[in-house]
Amino acid sequence: MHGHVVLSQNDDAFGRAWHVPNAATVTTREFVEIAYRLAGLPAVIRTMGKGMLRLGGLFIPAARESIEMLYQFEQDFIVDSRPFSKRFGLVATSLESALAKTLDAQK
Repeated sequence: MHGHVVLSQNDDAFGRAWHVPNAATVTTREFVEIAYRLAGLPAVIRTMGKGMLRLGGLFIPAARESIEMLYQFEQDFIVDSRPFSKRFGLVATSLESALAKTLDAQK
């Protein structure tokens, strides 16, 4: 059962913020490396700094638009769903399992 459904069925859950089950936190680099490994490909990771995004933004609208979102990558953003899992007994699908199922669905 989905976490949001569980929350809607428990009146005592109202009035507080809950993070529904999520896989363990990994860096963006780790995520890409796992996905590529599961796909049987070597991970190729390149980054663009703010200056390169500005330059690229002259020709690529998506690069220009992403500049305003860079703040999301300047500090860690970690979601803790342990209180939800402890209270309702639901746990997240592992990242590797979810990525493997996603890749299998694309075949």
